[in-house]
Amino acid sequence: MIKVKSIKIAFVGMIVFLSLGSSASSFNLRMAHPGIYDVYIDGQVFTVRGNQLELNHLNPGIMEIQIVRHSRDPRRNPRAASRLVFREMIRIPAHTRIQARFGRQGMDIDYMPLRRNHPTQCVVETKPYTSPVYGMHSQDFDRLMFDLDQTAFDQTKISIARAAIRNNGITTDQMAIILESVSFDSRRLELAKYAYQYCVDPMNYYQLAGTFTFDSNARRLMQYIG
Repeated sequence: MIKVKSIKIAFVGMIVFLSLGSSASSFNLRMAHPGIYDVYIDGQVFTVRGNQLELNHLNPGIMEIQIVRHSRDPRRNPRAASRLVFREMIRIPAHTRIQARFGRQGMDIDYMPLRRNHPTQCVVETKPYTSPVYGMHSQDFDRLMFDLDQTAFDQTKISIARAAIRNNGITTDQMAIILESVSFDSRRLELAKYAYQYCVDPMNYYQLAGTFTFDSNARRLMQYIG
């Protein structure tokens, strides 16, 4: 299970009353990495600015959940402005508190019954977004992204990222998020070339073409990886 580190960043929680009923449940979603997200649940969209979404009075059933992550500065990199990071069907049992935690490796869900006079039991499900491809551990990656977000200069960011990638490896999805934090296209290209040798799913590395502002840099990366 992904264990989310406590990060002292202000966030805006949302409490939304969807529908009332005697069998209603509640759903709490916490993001491992704070940011700007649109969460689509059963056709409704909720915007999260921070790392938490709270929904109360949900009717039981099977619902689709989609999570779209938005760039903090879409003007800098319009192609990476919005990105679908999770899509899956989830089960909403009656009279249940659902605690969900979304991180780089997918979503962990705890089901905690709310019925009175019954002992509380916890059932855990894991909803991976993709087939297992192990790069940097989710906790290490979340810490890396926190450090990069606190760093102003690209040169320093690249030095930090290089060390982390060299010691831990990287997935293409993780690399796309790292490149989003780098301001200048030329620096993105430099880091993407360096990280290729440490990528655990190099067959997907072509997907990074969309992280560049200029087509010329995307072409240079494609030529580099052959």
